[in-house]
Amino acid sequence: MGVFDLEDDPSVVVEPALGGGPRYLLMGVPKRKRQKNRLHLDLRSDDLEGEVTRLVDRGAVELYRIDTNVTMADPEGNEFCINTCAV
Repeated sequence: MGVFDLEDDPSVVVEPALGGGPRYLLMGVPKRKRQKNRLHLDLRSDDLEGEVTRLVDRGAVELYRIDTNVTMADPEGNEFCINTCAV
C-alpha cells in the first residue's frame, strides 16, 4: 500500500487494554460497497466444526475453507470467517 512509516498507515486496530475481548481492524478499501463488505468479521472458536454446524443451522452458508479458516456468508450474503488460529 506504499506505507513506510506507521504514522502514515491508514489502518487502525482497536483492542481491549487487558485482552480477552474483541479486536477490530479498520481499514479503507478502494472498492465500492457493491464489491466489498463494509464490515468483515473474523471470529475464533475452539470447536470449529461445531460452530460451523451451528451457524449453518441458523441460515449461514459455508463458502470455502483454507486450512483452519472457514469463510461463510450470513443469510443476506455478508461474508465472515471462523477460524481456530490466534489472530
